[in-house]
Amino acid sequence: MRKFIAITSLCLFTALAFAQSYGTVESVEYDPENNRFLVSNNTSIISRASDGTLSFFGTARANYGMEVMNGVLYCIYNGNIRSYDLETEELIQSYNVPGDSFLNGMASDGENRVWMTDFGNGNIYEVDVTDPSNMTATVVATVSGSPNGICYDEENNRCVFGMWGANAAIRMMSLDDYSTSNIISTGLSSIDGLDRDGNGNYFISTWSPQRITKYDNSFANPETITVVGLNNPADIGYAVATDTLAIPNSGNGTVLFIGFNTINIEENDFQGLEMKIFPTPSNSNTEIQFYLENSSEISLDLYDINGKHVKNLMNGRQNIGVQRVIIPEGQLSAGIYLTSLTVGNINSTGRLVIQ
Repeated sequence: MRKFIAITSLCLFTALAFAQSYGTVESVEYDPENNRFLVSNNTSIISRASDGTLSFFGTARANYGMEVMNGVLYCIYNGNIRSYDLETEELIQSYNVPGDSFLNGMASDGENRVWMTDFGNGNIYEVDVTDPSNMTATVVATVSGSPNGICYDEENNRCVFGMWGANAAIRMMSLDDYSTSNIISTGLSSIDGLDRDGNGNYFISTWSPQRITKYDNSFANPETITVVGLNNPADIGYAVATDTLAIPNSGNGTVLFIGFNTINIEENDFQGLEMKIFPTPSNSNTEIQFYLENSSEISLDLYDINGKHVKNLMNGRQNIGVQRVIIPEGQLSAGIYLTSLTVGNINSTGRLVIQ
């Protein structure tokens, strides 16, 4: 009897421990009604509450894109699109998408349409979800290559999506006639996730280099946002209600949450290679900003108080303008650190404190 109780307790502890950790993460979606993030995790879905607590979203299944709309979670699971009730967490319908190869990204119009990219055969599906218990999907466009992350642009009546591969393009599909065209070739490789903030700016995650890039609505003036801890960043999700970008790292099973309600410093506020570090002391995300007068090869390194090299935060050629480096909460142990920025033969130092 004691052995049975011990085994039962061990199984319960193991189940609880698993519920409180990520596995193979792919997509993150914000649920504003319940103020939580939903993460596709292996074949399950993990719910992250506002206090950081993790739990399973019922027995739901998802392994790629997800969208929350009108009290329903839509998600991709092994070639199916599934609908789940956000309150009961119960399955409404599992619809087998005809002719699919590798369903990946997902977007919605907030009313009754969902779009999905098919990474395997280049198709883009439009799904009628007027009745989430009776969904139907139709191929509305086909492109050459592998489309990945996708989002809806209401102002321009289009879907914008990113492509996989070298010199990856950001493309669009007009919702007037479903024609597709290039918007911009990024010069980056392998776009995975793509989403928008509340101001119409676009964010993309790429695998080479591993970074987050921000574009305005005209896709001019790209801004590199260097985030410490990226590892094959996948299907990102922007929570407009909290101005937070959630980044699932498919390479190491972690999820980073980056707040964008921080200080945006103008270029004329910098003197030379001065670094702005805030907040410091910090017990959450820390941001480093500096300004480059010219496109330059740079190196930004972090050292502990004893001068030991801890981490390279940024290197390589960067464009002119304000540079932003974000160190998410939990990436550094508590302590005092020194930052060293080298541009050519010029060096600048700073100090940050993690509590």
